[in-house]
Amino acid sequence: MDLVKEYNRIIFESLCDKPGEIRSYPVRITGTDYKLGMPAIGKIEEVLQLAKEIDHP
Repeated sequence: MDLVKEYNRIIFESLCDKPGEIRSYPVRITGTDYKLGMPAIGKIEEVLQLAKEIDHP
């Protein structure tokens, strides 16, 4: 997870408030009433663990 956060920090450092951190506040898409759902931290960690297992069986 730390590597993913570091990639995020580098890529988004000038584009968002807290690059490298999982979003903890609601956001909207400009020009619409649509609100993005909150990230499921547990699910993110689960998927990253599965990816690690695939890469290093």
